[in-house]
Amino acid sequence: NSPKNAGSIKGLFIKNNLMHGCGNNNTPLYNSIIPANNLTENNLTKDPLFISPENLHLQTRSPAIGAGIHATLATDFEGKKYKTPPSIGAYEIN
Repeated sequence: NSPKNAGSIKGLFIKNNLMHGCGNNNTPLYNSIIPANNLTENNLTKDPLFISPENLHLQTRSPAIGAGIHATLATDFEGKKYKTPPSIGAYEIN
C-alpha cells in the first residue's frame, strides 16, 4: 500500500559516493516519489575493493582511491589526513 500523500522531493544531489552492489544497477531506486532537480554524478559503481566485508579499508588497487572531492573533513575515521584528492569512503589509503 502506498501512502495517500507521498509528498515531494524538490532537490536531490548524490555525488561522489560508493554505489557498488546496491541493486537497481547501482543507481538510486525511487519508490513512488521521483525528485525534481535530481543530480547523480561521479559515483563509484565499480567494486571499491575493500579489504573484506568487515574491514572497509581500501586495497591499493581500489578505484575509490583519489576519486573523492575535498570536503570540510580534514581527517578520516581514524584521524589520518585526507590526501588531495581524497579517497571515497571512511578511510584514506596509507
